[in-house]
Amino acid sequence: HLYRKKFGCKKAVKLAKLYVCGMGAFECWINGERVSDHVMEPGWTDFRRTCFYTAYDVSEYFAEGENTENIILVKLGDCMFNVPGGRYVYFQRSYGKAKLLCQLELVYEDGSREYVVTDESWKRAKSPIEFCCIYGGEDFDGKRWTREYLTSEASEIWEAAVCVEPPLGELKPAPMEPLRVKEIYQPVSVREVETGVWQYDLGKNFSGWARIFLKTNGSRAGQKVVLKTAEKLDENGRIDQSVTGKDYAWTYVLNDKKEQEFAPDFTYTGFRYVEMTGAVPGKEISLQGEFIYPDVDQAGDFCCSNTLFNQIHKIILQAIKSNTKSYFTDCPHREKLGWLEQTHLIGPSIMYNLDVHNLYTKIEGDMADSQRENGLIPDICPEYVTGFDKWHKGFLDSPEWGSACVLAPWYAYKRYGDLALLEKYFPVMKKYVEYLSSKTHHEVLHHGLGDWLDIGPCTPHSQNTPVPVVATCIYYYDLQIMAKIAQLLGKKEVAEAYQKKMKLVFEEYNLQFLDDQTGRYANGSQAAQAMSLIVGLVPEEYQDKVVSQLKDDVVKRGYAITAGDVGHPFLIAALMKYGMSDVLNEMTNITDKPGYGYQVVNGATTLTEEWDGPEPGNSHGSHNHLMLGSIEEWFYGSLGGMELVRDGLSFEEIRIQPHPEKGLNWVSAWTLHPYGKI
Repeated sequence: HLYRKKFGCKKAVKLAKLYVCGMGAFECWINGERVSDHVMEPGWTDFRRTCFYTAYDVSEYFAEGENTENIILVKLGDCMFNVPGGRYVYFQRSYGKAKLLCQLELVYEDGSREYVVTDESWKRAKSPIEFCCIYGGEDFDGKRWTREYLTSEASEIWEAAVCVEPPLGELKPAPMEPLRVKEIYQPVSVREVETGVWQYDLGKNFSGWARIFLKTNGSRAGQKVVLKTAEKLDENGRIDQSVTGKDYAWTYVLNDKKEQEFAPDFTYTGFRYVEMTGAVPGKEISLQGEFIYPDVDQAGDFCCSNTLFNQIHKIILQAIKSNTKSYFTDCPHREKLGWLEQTHLIGPSIMYNLDVHNLYTKIEGDMADSQRENGLIPDICPEYVTGFDKWHKGFLDSPEWGSACVLAPWYAYKRYGDLALLEKYFPVMKKYVEYLSSKTHHEVLHHGLGDWLDIGPCTPHSQNTPVPVVATCIYYYDLQIMAKIAQLLGKKEVAEAYQKKMKLVFEEYNLQFLDDQTGRYANGSQAAQAMSLIVGLVPEEYQDKVVSQLKDDVVKRGYAITAGDVGHPFLIAALMKYGMSDVLNEMTNITDKPGYGYQVVNGATTLTEEWDGPEPGNSHGSHNHLMLGSIEEWFYGSLGGMELVRDGLSFEEIRIQPHPEKGLNWVSAWTLHPYGKI
């Protein structure tokens, strides 16, 4: 619905503040002027626990003088609050129908105040949005988005608003930066692929929507323009929605105006291509792509003399931006869910590029809201879906995912110096680690997804590394970080308890998994060796053997990657820590085996879900995922010499130590630190 309130200002307005909570999302106008260019506000949460509101200074929207008439207009949409289905839908779910809470505070020149609040005096009318689903698209009737319709007093259009029960969640100010249209893409080609069907190529895969601008003679009211999107084309050169959501579309019904404009309000997707019917490009319509991500500061940039490395950096950054919304999504189309492992595994890489301090604060709140009574942190937060565990128990409870509640705020502390985040959520972290401890058998964890999406014939399940190795490494890392946090917070006895537990896990892990003759952990995979090294589970006397086995495995495979989502960041970190930056250089230059270079030479414009995602003749999986982007740590931390998160330095210390590599003539990198630009 649309909601409208007319009111008069008795005196001249000095200051006006507007507070809005529109569930699931809203846009707001005062006296015909949009109060903000933010989109899909106020943000996605577990609405049973938390509902955000947004505050605006709207003083400029009020005319000077006394006894002026003013109008507030609010458009509501479902977004993540209500997922109705109807076209493609990843899951159907609802916290109820869209609803609105609004308060306008007017401060007059004489110091007196007046409040306009949502009550039965507001009016509502049918919205121009006929269909909206965050997963399926949006249908918009332009005939109900005209000045005549919005200013009409007809009772058949406007009726009294109804007061309803509020959502269960606590009302809080949104802690993170709002979403905005941050970049605009113009088509690089337009072609007629079928009579009356026009295909636009926007040049890059990104997340957001398309905006159309129409010029007609006003005689086409009621006719439709339909836009369908995809991130890739099929063998016939037509859009392929097989991975991103079949039948996702935006539809616009024309009104009688000569100039019209449309973009969806409360749904977005990941795409590169648009197929349009209902208008002729150039004569009647033009189209642009609008890239949406939070209004965060750029925190760094990387460039070097190796063109391939620059291209890799660009596709990773494109995927990071595409999946940074109210939380880090797995993909911007098929699921749009907050799978947690990427918040810590790719956290350092994200933090080199974007200032995500506030977003990490918000995501830690999501995890606290979703924590179960027994301490479990679900793999997805906010926990919008249930029933995944019918396919694999790890989709609900995997240590590599839930441990984000410990590791993500630790990285935020290392990057931003935010001790308050650790203090506030220490009880959540402690409860989760206690839960993991309760699940061990002889101090080893045996459950979870393991090294998800590693390379092999049994995609996507962990196949190169036993699940207990991956799970126990993460568990030990949690204990180690919890001991450090407890020491920082002055909890000496708690820190000692974690250190005592670490010794038990250390002994059992090596007893069960280390081959002391070869230096292999379990089967000696890249993930097993690297994770054991980085989390500190390798006895000092075996360290050289373990490092040697890791290097030998990479070299004998022709510098090919076998590690997956979880193991790969630890592989990067281990090769950097133990003086094998040259090995990383070889690995990253490869283009004929699945990996970064393979994706670039096969046309990827964003990082893909699987190492071999853009395989010629067998393009598969999502083509817009950020979870494999940890090579940024090597770009910035080793080639650029600015390792800030994973090393042993404290927050206050900065060490500049570049590692020049073969084939590189120069590297230019910068990143922001709270103390200044490095």
